[in-house]
Amino acid sequence: MTNTAPSLHYVYPCLVSDKLERNERIRADSRPLYLIAQERLMILIEEGAFKPGDRFPAEPDLAKELGISRSTLREVLRVLEEDGLITRRPGIGTFIVRDRRPLIEAGMETLESVETMAHRLGMVAGTVNLRIGRIKASAAYAQKLSVEEGEALLYLSRIKTAQDRRVAYMYDLLPERSINLTDLRDRFQGSVIDYLLEQGVPIAYARSDILPTNASNSLAGKLRIKPKTPLLLLEETLYLKDGSRGGYSLNYFVREFFRFHVISRLPVAGSKKEDLREPGL
Repeated sequence: MTNTAPSLHYVYPCLVSDKLERNERIRADSRPLYLIAQERLMILIEEGAFKPGDRFPAEPDLAKELGISRSTLREVLRVLEEDGLITRRPGIGTFIVRDRRPLIEAGMETLESVETMAHRLGMVAGTVNLRIGRIKASAAYAQKLSVEEGEALLYLSRIKTAQDRRVAYMYDLLPERSINLTDLRDRFQGSVIDYLLEQGVPIAYARSDILPTNASNSLAGKLRIKPKTPLLLLEETLYLKDGSRGGYSLNYFVREFFRFHVISRLPVAGSKKEDLREPGL
């Protein structure tokens, strides 16, 4: 039997109060209207007002109760569907996906591979479409790695899988002066971090930037997702203990399968603040 979620006025009246109050809140929020409505629905889903397997109210009713147009609601539902939170069945309705938990959840405090994260959660990670080769450093890549333009770099591109599902695309660059191409091809098992550690490369830390992006047609084809699907881009630079840069990578994660978090702690009284700036800055 299909469960239809109850009226929003009944389950969460503070989010869908009278029309005047709702319009005042919207005018006070400078974000696009579909983002405000998306946030409201996400709160409802996360707090259990809509349960896995529930069917949303009909679009006209849901749009009216949220105080938005049907076209805005369709944009909200499109984003939620791409994030794997809902599924739409033509002629039947829109449903909350039964298992919405990210496939892999991990903290950013520790430098570790997808393989390590997956293994810790009892999952099997894999690598497909692996390519390893040599290129000359462009001006942009030379700057990223602090090498001379035209210097030899080794590249690795691959698609990561978890439980046989394509979850990420990764592109790494390594200075060839410290890595042998033949050895890399023979010994690489799927993780650059794990390979470098096995080779005794003195990794100190990584500087990572997490950026929202959308899948290009090329990435969508590789990951077997729709173009413009939201992705998380992790742009990462590896630093060695001598301060030099040991690698640069672009990692595109399908948001449906990952959730990253950071644990922040208060500083210890009397301790010096650690300087984590890039060398030379």
